[in-house]
Amino acid sequence: MKRFWIALLIVICIVGVYAVTTYDVIYHNDVFRGESESWKGEYRINGWWLFTEKGNRIEFDGRVDGVLTLTYLKEVEKPPELDHFEIHYDLGSGGGSKIEDDVVMKQVYRFKRFSTGVPNKDAVLTAVINMDGDIQTVELVRIK
Repeated sequence: MKRFWIALLIVICIVGVYAVTTYDVIYHNDVFRGESESWKGEYRINGWWLFTEKGNRIEFDGRVDGVLTLTYLKEVEKPPELDHFEIHYDLGSGGGSKIEDDVVMKQVYRFKRFSTGVPNKDAVLTAVINMDGDIQTVELVRIK
């Protein structure tokens, strides 16, 4: 009988904690895609935001993971050797770059991001690729 009352007290405490705490969760699962003459790009976002109301204040927690994939479209027997290669990207909630000299270009480049930022639904994300002076821009738009 004593175990029953202890278990009941624990259940009441757990329910009480959830009764005074309210929260909202927003999930982010978006895909942005685009293509240029020689490149195609895709940016995938997966994550969540958690807003918890405690008393007079709202606390925030979250994690958003993003992967930008840029793929060279032209078929080549051997990868091009470049004197200068650059990729600059702006993902709406942050960006980055990769600069290499005297490099053998890869077919696929991946950039991973971990943050809490999410681009707007109508944002146009850009990646600018410079291969020995041949500059191409890939604009990525949200796929609905």
